[in-house]
Amino acid sequence: MIKFKEVRYLSVAIEREPEVVVRSALGASRRRLVTQFLSETMILAVAAAFILRDITANLIVDFVPDAVPVTRATAAAGAK
Repeated sequence: MIKFKEVRYLSVAIEREPEVVVRSALGASRRRLVTQFLSETMILAVAAAFILRDITANLIVDFVPDAVPVTRATAAAGAK
């Protein structure tokens, strides 16, 4: 039985195959391709972390009772 996660990874690999073929034909090594893909993954992960941090900080500020003196700037900075 094929799992959904495996199908998703396979579909991404199929979409990127033409790019990999062209880069390989132009002389890119396997190491260079892996480095590029890992770099792209890290950039996306860092961007997602910043977006989630801002969303979480805003949610915390919205749900904290008004008696607690917290501003959006201190919540985003992680100050107590």
